Amino acid sequence: MFPTLPRKPHGAPLPPLSGINDALFISMGGIGNLVLLTPALQAFEKAAPRARLHFLLPKNNSRQVVECHPRSGEIIETAASIHSLPMLVARLRRIKPGLVVAASGTNPLKCGLIGLLCGARLRLGESFGAGRFLYNITIPFDETLHESTVNFRLIGALSPEVEPPAPTVWTNAKDRDAAQRFLSANRLNSRWAGLHLGSGPAMSYKRWPVERFIEVGRRLVERFACRIVIFGGPEEAEAAANAAQRIGNFAISSAGELTIRQSFEVMKHASLFVSNDSGPMHLAAAAGATVLAIFGPTLDYKTAPLGNRSVILTAPVACRPCYAYKPVTCRSLDCLKGIEVERVMEAAGRILGKP
Repeated sequence: MFPTLPRKPHGAPLPPLSGINDALFISMGGIGNLVLLTPALQAFEKAAPRARLHFLLPKNNSRQVVECHPRSGEIIETAASIHSLPMLVARLRRIKPGLVVAASGTNPLKCGLIGLLCGARLRLGESFGAGRFLYNITIPFDETLHESTVNFRLIGALSPEVEPPAPTVWTNAKDRDAAQRFLSANRLNSRWAGLHLGSGPAMSYKRWPVERFIEVGRRLVERFACRIVIFGGPEEAEAAANAAQRIGNFAISSAGELTIRQSFEVMKHASLFVSNDSGPMHLAAAAGATVLAIFGPTLDYKTAPLGNRSVILTAPVACRPCYAYKPVTCRSLDCLKGIEVERVMEAAGRILGKP
């Protein structure tokens, strides 16, 4: 029989965290979703100073966000197929997590079942749907809250914090050295702007037209003497290189050249970052860059980049946001087409000031 606790009644004392040696965090979203979990991870590591942090993540390279955490344990990447569940549970039972945390946005039923089957004494998640019966510590489900706020409230159910820390990516000396070499080699010692033209492979509905990104790049070079760096993963390298060539001699591509952690270190030096709703958008915000975030059908109130230096750009279209955690089938995407180049440049001008 799996060890369990009775559901914590309202007002009951919180279970102590000092005795937890291993905690498992489940986040089955993208790079950005894991970045939005990092404030909660920082709060947890303070509350449970002995605990190793293990992760169950999808196979999308998001592991780079957390694998350099000083107390990072096992990182298990999975497609979350039901056929692999017995093998996955067997591996998790070898870890013996005392606590399983289902991050906001993950399937509450599947995560709760994984927590139960791997024998975790504490199972923490949102009270939502049938999954709520599989957790013994829950927080109320509130679809209006930002994803990072929900994650922080999850940890707050165990150890209340006054102020959430800023998001981050844990890097090492090699990452920082590689970033400095990239900055020096490309003469990025003065004002420059980063662009990210893409989104997740199955999320083309998030993408502002590439032609408009190219036009923004050209205008930033002309008006503000900016150099341009186009970021992205290996699968975006060809498109990024083509866009950089069309912008001109002051534009380069780092897509496929820099890792996620190296990109994060380079982004710390950007004067501006213009991006679709994407993982690099969240990396840039966590790095402290001023981000112009272009949102179409997705939920900016749920996944806006953190930090008061970010500017959210949306179009006044009555049907947005329409994203419901499944592919958007709208063909017109007026919510993206309604954001004009001039509007982006006006926002960039307020940030960069006079040339």
